[in-house]
Amino acid sequence: MIDYLTRYERRYGFPIERPCEVEAVERDGERLRLRLKDQSSLTARAVVSATGTWGAPYVPDYARQELFSFIRRTTETRSHTPANGC
Repeated sequence: MIDYLTRYERRYGFPIERPCEVEAVERDGERLRLRLKDQSSLTARAVVSATGTWGAPYVPDYARQELFSFIRRTTETRSHTPANGC
C-alpha cells in the first residue's frame, strides 16, 4: 500500500508535507494558513487530516468542533486495487 500511495503522489504531483505537527488552521482570504509546531507556516486550498486505519478510524475531540461542520468524515473499508498502473 505504501508503494502505491507513493506512486500516486508522484503521478499527480501532490505537494504532500510530512511529518507535520499543525498547531492551528486559520482562514487567510480564500486559502487556509497552517501554523506548524516548528513555527513555520503553509498555505493551502484544502487540508486533509487522516487518522487511524480503514477499519478503525480515530476522530479526536477538539475545541470548537461546531465551527467545522463542513468537514466530511469518511470511512472506507473496502479493498483498494491500484488502477491504471498507478
